[in-house]
Order: sequence, then structure tokens, then C-alpha cells
Amino acid sequence: MRSENSRRTFSDWCRQKADLSPEAKRTVEMLLKRLGTTECDVANQKLSGFTALSLHNTEISDIKPLASLTNLTSLTLFNTEISDIKPLASLTNLTSLSLHNNQISDLKPLASLTNLTSLSLHNNQISD
Repeated sequence: MRSENSRRTFSDWCRQKADLSPEAKRTVEMLLKRLGTTECDVANQKLSGFTALSLHNTEISDIKPLASLTNLTSLTLFNTEISDIKPLASLTNLTSLSLHNNQISDLKPLASLTNLTSLSLHNNQISD
């Protein structure tokens, strides 16, 4: 079993679905469904070309499988079950991020997102 830190691409996450937590597996499966494929390499190729991604109104809670999608400039994740946004810290090209209606309490991971011009956070558990 490989550690989560050794997963560098969406393909890595996808190929190792059997070893993932149920939450990470749900995210991988949601992405595959949205992309209309079960092929990990095809999904990775499609995702690597995306600049915008919307996974709103889903029951995802683990967004670690999104951390390698560094070409994204817009990410919509409202009305999900996300509490940990640390994986977003690597998405430094983001200019628009929608995270309202989640369980987020710590905003520190967003400090590295210096290109953000639009950020939606209402209806979260923000404490800092």
C-alpha cells in the first residue's frame, strides 16, 4: 500500500482506488463519473487539461485527489462535506474558489493562493 504522499497524479489515486479511504475513493469515483470514463489515464489526461472544475452538490469530503490539478483557475466545491482544505494549497493558479456551505474551519491553507480574485466561504465553521 502506497502512502497518500506518494500519489502525485490523479492516475495514481485512480489506480490505487482499492487502497484509498472511503472518502478519497468517493472523490475519485465522482470525478470518473463526471468525466464519463473508468480509465485512469484517460481521466488524468482530461483533468490535466481542465482550467475549471465543478463538484458542487456532491457528498465528497476528501479533496486530496484534486491536489495535482494545478492547471485549475476555477474550482467550485460548494454544498459538499469538505472540512480539510489543505490539498488546495498546491492549486496556486486558482483565481476563483467557491467553498460555501461546507464544514471548513481553518483557512490557513488558502494563504498560498495568491492569484485568488474571487473567494466564497459563507456558511462554514470558520474559527480563525
